[in-house]
Amino acid sequence: MLTKLIAFLTFLLFASASLKAFNQPRTDLDCPHCESSYCHSECLAIFSGCDVSCPCGLECELGCVDCEHPICERICENAQEENEEYKACLQKAQDNFIGCTKECPPDMSCHDSCYAIYQEELSDCPCIETQTTTTEVSTATTTTTELTPIDPIAKLNGCAFVELSARLNVDRDTYSEALSIQSGSQALICFNYAEYSKSCEIFDGSSAVTTFETTNTHGLGGLGFYQNQPATVGCGLNNHKKAETLTSTGWVALPDHPEALFGHSSIGLDDNSMMLLGGRIGSTYQTGIWKIKENVWSRIGELTQSATYGSAIYTGHSIYHFSGYPSPYPNHRIDLTEDEEIKEVVRIGNHASQYLYPVLLVTENNRCL
Repeated sequence: MLTKLIAFLTFLLFASASLKAFNQPRTDLDCPHCESSYCHSECLAIFSGCDVSCPCGLECELGCVDCEHPICERICENAQEENEEYKACLQKAQDNFIGCTKECPPDMSCHDSCYAIYQEELSDCPCIETQTTTTEVSTATTTTTELTPIDPIAKLNGCAFVELSARLNVDRDTYSEALSIQSGSQALICFNYAEYSKSCEIFDGSSAVTTFETTNTHGLGGLGFYQNQPATVGCGLNNHKKAETLTSTGWVALPDHPEALFGHSSIGLDDNSMMLLGGRIGSTYQTGIWKIKENVWSRIGELTQSATYGSAIYTGHSIYHFSGYPSPYPNHRIDLTEDEEIKEVVRIGNHASQYLYPVLLVTENNRCL
């Protein structure tokens, strides 16, 4: 059972690694590596469509990121006034931010979440430069962020959460993942935003012990069980497709996921397979239900509406998934057959507002009312 323990969202900063389409033709562009009129025409008319033998491909292999070619300079020069794609992207992010904050109760964590989502959407716009701040200490330079770590550990005692005096070895934040292991007697906690951490530790209720690091970063990549071992897939920081599972000797690679997915919910099944529900690919919220079984990835179903930054729990022969974002914050029940194949996907309602990574528990009805 996967229960994400961190309950709010923070910054997702992604540098765009592709040259955005720009539809204004330039007649002063030099294309010295073109050997055909077609290539030359493409270079002049659509910068993002340049052939690999033209300047875009030859001198800017990763698009305009850190490329000094004059094509890139012109595209983003005075973008706030002249780049229509940037202006449209900015306006959309601002409109979404306003709509998000209007739905917030008088709770700062909700407004913080709205701003984090705004920054995430803005980071996907063309010409945006995502920067970190640096602080010099003696001869060393340290990269820092504005992210606040989450220190308290709380235990549900009856109907109240009681804060424990114990602390983890590493400051964790909203990019961290947690998984209940050893029949609920321990928790595996991994990752954070700071320095794109790969660290993991095991908490037993009174103290934390450092364990193996992953090979890749997996912030917002989830933790679930695959073949009775913890597993993680994807990353909201580095946008990769890598999957790993924890063995007695360390993390080992699983087959890459077909998509660079993150923000999904992971659920281990009794047949040793694992499902991923919803999530994001780039700036697009997902409805997909994926399964890895016998080391093969398959897209096996769809939620009725996109769902990201949520939580899921498996009880009986049903998986319950509660979405954190986007609106209308849908909740689903995925009924499974005896063979743990999807029988039916049922929409069971919506949240009234954002509940990012809600904590899910199996209890009797009206336990604390």
